[in-house]
Amino acid sequence: MKDGDFRIVGVDSDDITIRTEGKNADLAKHMKVRLQRSGDSLDLTFLNVPKNEVQVTIAIPKDTNLFARMRAGDLSVDGVAGDKDLELLAGDLRVGVPDPAEYGPVDLSVRFGDVSGRQFGDPRGLMGNSIKHDGTGKYRLHAHVFAGDLTLQP
Repeated sequence: MKDGDFRIVGVDSDDITIRTEGKNADLAKHMKVRLQRSGDSLDLTFLNVPKNEVQVTIAIPKDTNLFARMRAGDLSVDGVAGDKDLELLAGDLRVGVPDPAEYGPVDLSVRFGDVSGRQFGDPRGLMGNSIKHDGTGKYRLHAHVFAGDLTLQP
């Protein structure tokens, strides 16, 4: 695991829970979490994240607009029905997209790496990949990885 291994999952609850696990999960007691909610949007900030062998699982209400930024590590988002604005500097980003028809504007890009998943068409570009799609759904999806892979999962 890298600087962070984060998993965000949508659940049928209004509560937000954070769970750590892994070989060095006891180091997570020094981690600080700042949550800022505005309407139906949620902004999470994590400080002092353990560097090795810790996975952080964040359960949020499934009907939430999500804004997430990470410097390094892996991030997966699954089961969240709402706008998603996700950016990762280095690592792998996995986003669950079970129903592409739910999305209007889609902007996916990777500078150094690959975009996988055909929910919104084939990626374009030689150095890095990108997908732009204008659907009729109610949610917006923006996901960018500078160095790493971006994978759309059903």
